[in-house]
Amino acid sequence: MPARLSLAQTTCLALLASIGAPASTTAQPLADGYKQVDTSLQPVDECEVIAKVNGELVLACELLWEANLRIEELKVPREHQDDARRQLMQQLLMQKLDLLMLYSDFRRTVPQADLEKIHESLTKPFEEQELPKLMKQVGAEDQRELQRRLVQLGTSLRERREDFFRMMIARSWAQEGLTFSREVTHQQLLDYYHKTAEKYDYPTQAKWEELAVNFGSYPTKSDAYRAIAGIGNQAFRLVRQQADPTAPAFAELAKSSSQGITAKEGGQHDWTSQGALAAERVDEALFTLPPGQMSPILESSTGFHIVRVLERKEAGRTPFTEVQTEIREKIIDQRFTVAVNEKMKKLKAKSHVWTVYTGDLDNPKLAKQPGAAR
Repeated sequence: MPARLSLAQTTCLALLASIGAPASTTAQPLADGYKQVDTSLQPVDECEVIAKVNGELVLACELLWEANLRIEELKVPREHQDDARRQLMQQLLMQKLDLLMLYSDFRRTVPQADLEKIHESLTKPFEEQELPKLMKQVGAEDQRELQRRLVQLGTSLRERREDFFRMMIARSWAQEGLTFSREVTHQQLLDYYHKTAEKYDYPTQAKWEELAVNFGSYPTKSDAYRAIAGIGNQAFRLVRQQADPTAPAFAELAKSSSQGITAKEGGQHDWTSQGALAAERVDEALFTLPPGQMSPILESSTGFHIVRVLERKEAGRTPFTEVQTEIREKIIDQRFTVAVNEKMKKLKAKSHVWTVYTGDLDNPKLAKQPGAAR
């Protein structure tokens, strides 16, 4: 089995199968030299062969369900659905070509592979990872509802499982036989750090806690002010009782009395960069008050606030020693991506692909196609 992939490497392989939701139902332009076939007036037949990838047939039904789901989400008028469906399916197919080529290459290269055993090993990942995604994607609350929705869209749970198996095999095959160096010298780490040094700069930041009341919750602004003043008096007593002057003090009071956006979390805010808040007076207080000191009552466009800085760190640059492990992983990930793209380039050069939308995409045309791995 291939070595365990890092997050970035997994993302690289996932890009081979990523299908982003289109901004509109307008078909995206094809690369230069591709012939677009006008199929906009023809309805989609579920059993129609829409592509051949190295002899492997791709049927419309494999993509139709997702196109139908997009049409639902986009609320395409009925009279335009056939045209939109063809355009969406073209986009889905072109974005999946890399994985289809990888799977066909796997079947051709390893014809003796025990698919039943491979599928068995992928059943648990399907149930634990893919099923929840599918349920969220189609808006189903349980597996029974999921099966009903999939049938409604033109597919089934069995077909989704089989497609998942094929795509996972293709992603695994993408890394099979890759050769790239995992050795990174100290000098290479330093060179990368100095070349990308600005990425490791951080602004002045503060951790803080807040008590707030909203104007809309009170008849008048004066009523809101009296409310925050009363809450502030309680907070002042809590702060005075603390042994540690910079420990959180507002937690219970925020949960019971505050209307701030983090009231349920005890009014605490994680690291916030200077200038990030729309409430200018609150932002100014966070970066001028000494840690542990309560602010006066501050007014914003939405209400009154009392804030208290728990910790603050000045702007600076993360030291090389703290990021060298991260940099090593990034360099290896870059080499991995180059190796995957090179493998895809060679695979395209020897593949034969035909689609109903483009006609033949043999050798040079296919090799020049900007694939999803780039």
